[in-house]
Amino acid sequence: MSLARKMMLTLGIAAMVLALAACSGNNAVNSGNDEAPVVTGTDQPTNDTADLASGSKEPSAEQPLPPQEAGDPVLPPIAGGKETGSGTVTDRLPAEKTFELELEGMQEEKTAMLAEGNGYSLYVYDIFNYDAANGKLMMDFDENYNVEIEKLPADYNLDELKTEAEAELSELGEVSELQDSEIHPMMQDARLVLKAGASDLTKQYIVKDIGGSAYAFKVNKPQGEASDGFETHAYLMLNSIVTR
Repeated sequence: MSLARKMMLTLGIAAMVLALAACSGNNAVNSGNDEAPVVTGTDQPTNDTADLASGSKEPSAEQPLPPQEAGDPVLPPIAGGKETGSGTVTDRLPAEKTFELELEGMQEEKTAMLAEGNGYSLYVYDIFNYDAANGKLMMDFDENYNVEIEKLPADYNLDELKTEAEAELSELGEVSELQDSEIHPMMQDARLVLKAGASDLTKQYIVKDIGGSAYAFKVNKPQGEASDGFETHAYLMLNSIVTR
């Protein structure tokens, strides 16, 4: 090989070495400017997840509640929010009832039937008629033997009732307020018993509490054979009153 050819080959090799060295330097510089890789996917925690883990944020309203376990108690629904009763007072009273009473010194048992009044119920014997519209008990063979029934308001004034009754009874005769043994045994627990009489008629005005409610009774009793039996029957029926 000639000397000139050897020199050309040597120069070519040297040029190639220099070119390779230059390329390696550029790659090293470029590698220092690469950005950090971006993490994608669900492995990277979000702000909401981090807040929940730390307890600083409550779950959003859209998040579903956990499913109920099979053993959890199930509360019954509230229907109407209010309990209902088992019926009216009258529904719970028997249609008829037997009472013991004393007539002419003898003890007897007699059955009475349930009747409806204005705000109350009571038992009525078959020898009486009951006018529910007017609240009036009457003996069937003589309606002059009767009792007018009035249910009094809770705030009634006894003194006012007494004054009014005295004025009404005074038209018949002298008015007296009965005490203790003067009062029929079935009415001795009454708050007030007024009486006025004439030769053929006796009237009484009675105020009595029955089962927590107050009632006024106007008793009209003619003088006759039925007088004693009338009072016994009438007062027993009045004492059977049940307020609705």
